[in-house]
Amino acid sequence: MIAVRRDARSISDASAIYDGCWGPFTRDFGWGISMSVKVIAEFDALLARASDDRLIADRLSVSTAAAALNGLTPGTVDGKPNNLVTFGSVMADPPVLSTNNGSTLLEGGTDTVTAGELTYADADTDAAAVVYTITSASTNGTLLLGGAALGLNDSFTQADLDSGLVTYAHDGGETTDDSFGFSVSDGTTTLTDQTFVFTVTPVNDAPTLTGLTTSLTVGENAVNAAPVLIDADVTFADIDSGDLADGTLFVDGLLAEDRVAVRNQGIGAGEIGVSGSDITFGGVVIGSFTGGVGAALIITFNSDSTVAAVEALLENLTYANVSDTPTPSRTLT
Repeated sequence: MIAVRRDARSISDASAIYDGCWGPFTRDFGWGISMSVKVIAEFDALLARASDDRLIADRLSVSTAAAALNGLTPGTVDGKPNNLVTFGSVMADPPVLSTNNGSTLLEGGTDTVTAGELTYADADTDAAAVVYTITSASTNGTLLLGGAALGLNDSFTQADLDSGLVTYAHDGGETTDDSFGFSVSDGTTTLTDQTFVFTVTPVNDAPTLTGLTTSLTVGENAVNAAPVLIDADVTFADIDSGDLADGTLFVDGLLAEDRVAVRNQGIGAGEIGVSGSDITFGGVVIGSFTGGVGAALIITFNSDSTVAAVEALLENLTYANVSDTPTPSRTLT
């Protein structure tokens, strides 16, 4: 039961008492139920039923009045109008999945999670009140809100998604997917065990070469007499794959007097060998070469080449010089 101020003429200036407490004209009782009140006409009191002339006075607590609306009809009591107030219970709508398509981005890239990718709609709740709470954080990247990292139990809203404020930055690793778990709530109903998935498209990362000497000093007579190793201890890596088919190694910057070649160790396990223009590793052909005599050395790898084979080859590159009056320095790249 509700008692209503007699000086109210519209919903905008009417107030209601529920159990003696002043409150808004729509009352939320929990459990997904709310009460809405409609003012039919100006009123001084509420008649409980046609057969009952007991009035609920202005500002009187409902629990005190303890009257019912069963059978209520318009009429008069003591010559005063029986101004009808109607009310009803309405179930609050829970958030409803509209879109959860996941998102796709490049390895090492950043992606905006849009409303077109993730939306939980709620017919009776503003987007700013639909709250997503992270229940399991992403492991291969970082979820961000307005540029600030989000972690376990942090939250964002549907309004944030609508405004393009939620982003994800991949960590650049070789993983091809990621996700975060979440719940979504409108303040009344919470949906749990939800997941948003990121699909990561790999990119071809450049191989790395570390430990290569940046300077080499050799005696004129030594390099005239026999080739010398440029660097016998380097580290080569390719995080994408061990398959280096169609990869190419260039050694450029040679002068006419320079000779860069590949040492022929043999065909044993772990050895680099040279036969004509073919290069082998452990007796298996891994590629072929051209040049190296006063011009760039170019080595092209085949499908049998591996990271270990290329590293061994780099450690067997040699330098020689055929001039009696060699140029003092040069830069090889």
